[in-house]
Amino acid sequence: MTTSPTSLALPTPAAALRFLALASLAVCLTMLAWRFGLFLVAAGRAVAYPGGIDYSEGVIWQQMRMICQGRAYGPIDGFPAVVFEYPPLYHLIVAAAARLAGADELATGRAVSVVATIVMGGLTGLATGMLTPGSRFGPKLTCGLAAGLIVFSIWPIAAWSHLMRVDMVAHAFSLGGLCLAFAAVTRPRLIHWAALCFVAALYTKQTAVAAPAAVFSVLLVLRPRLRPGWPRNRGDRRRNHPRGPRKRHARRCDSPFVSVQYQ
Repeated sequence: MTTSPTSLALPTPAAALRFLALASLAVCLTMLAWRFGLFLVAAGRAVAYPGGIDYSEGVIWQQMRMICQGRAYGPIDGFPAVVFEYPPLYHLIVAAAARLAGADELATGRAVSVVATIVMGGLTGLATGMLTPGSRFGPKLTCGLAAGLIVFSIWPIAAWSHLMRVDMVAHAFSLGGLCLAFAAVTRPRLIHWAALCFVAALYTKQTAVAAPAAVFSVLLVLRPRLRPGWPRNRGDRRRNHPRGPRKRHARRCDSPFVSVQYQ
């Protein structure tokens, strides 16, 4: 018995486009995962390498030793003069980790930067998943996974992530503050933890001001109750209004980034 050509079911255009989209997404995620694997290999070699990779590593290393000895941020009118251009948080984190692990300080500093870079990728994926429209878990996971892996394909990050420098840790703190600020739209108490992350970023690298400036400017419009001095009890605020209690109106704020409903 033979089957006529007319009896074969051909895929519909929608099904063909869906298959093409899924295949392209699988190829993209595979390439990004391969780049992440290359990042891990390069990071492992850098941490294990006992020599210098970049001149600035020696400066940060010497700064860390002087901070632990209480000789930091002093006058520079004599020799040897060491300029401290960064706040001390990264140096203290590396010094504490090296002492606890009993490891080499240079290797520990590079390892801290590598771990901070991986945290950056995870937080980037988390933020992307939080901002992906819709409530379905699959699209949020896919977008978050792709965004998180893209971090390790960016050349400046890949080049600086394994160095004993302050940058990756500062960015990790900033991204942590961003994620907490996104969550604070519906859970206002988290804004305090976001502020702590931003302060930690500033104490790691003093130029990390873009994230807190953007977050608090946007939240001042979307959620004015999060600003300092806003009455905690909305009922007291209404009762103390010069025109008396006001009728409660619900307003909705929709944007490409957040969709929240506040009173």
